[in-house]
Amino acid sequence: MRSAEIARLAGVSVRTLRHYHQLGVLPEPARSLNGYREYGVRELVRVLRLRHLQAAGFSLEAAAALLDDEPGGNERLMAVLDDVERDLDRQIAELTAQRALIARARALGTVPDLPAHLLRFAPLLLTASPRLARSLREQLAFLAHLEEGAGTGHTEQMMDILTDPALMVEVRELGERLEHLAADDADGISALADDFHAFLTSPEAVSRLGPVQGSVDPHWLALIDTYARDALPSAQLQMLARLERLLARGPCLTDRVSSTPPG
Repeated sequence: MRSAEIARLAGVSVRTLRHYHQLGVLPEPARSLNGYREYGVRELVRVLRLRHLQAAGFSLEAAAALLDDEPGGNERLMAVLDDVERDLDRQIAELTAQRALIARARALGTVPDLPAHLLRFAPLLLTASPRLARSLREQLAFLAHLEEGAGTGHTEQMMDILTDPALMVEVRELGERLEHLAADDADGISALADDFHAFLTSPEAVSRLGPVQGSVDPHWLALIDTYARDALPSAQLQMLARLERLLARGPCLTDRVSSTPPG
């Protein structure tokens, strides 16, 4: 049989056969004098068995290994099947989580580009201007990645606080003012930096935000600053520079403000 014929009988494509050969799970048959591969019934049976094992959850490599060295005893076979079952359980858990995330995003009417536990904050960002909302969303994704694996939950706690009615009105107002700053408005830049400083050093902000401040690796902190300096217009950068100078003069919520103030 030629490639096209065995592929048709086995219910696969010729490209799949080539893939099997590349992986080494299907030995290449001898070629005829004109250079075509010539397959026999044994190759057809092997392809069929590989397909069935794939359908059962085996990887191609694992399926080929099983065919090449079939377990001789029931105990060994059960161990092989246990490994496949554990992998299937993992895949099912991942797919279930993905489906839940899609359902959550559908209910919120948002894109699932944030971790599941932070997705609920996405609709709140829509209350800001489009440019500011995009920047906030990107910052949120970045901050979530910084603490991934640490298990601190600081980003979620911080967002819970900043979206609390007690602080959210001021946070939103500061964010809107930041959005509409003009580069030639020196008085406006100065006033907003003063107001941000007052917010960050207020007893309420310090008492509520202070406990959730995690230590950030200097390398990541530099990346946050770089992101902001790439994303923010000149007016916002001027305001942040003044705010950093104000915070450097005395004790504050953090030793150093990153280029991502609340709002």
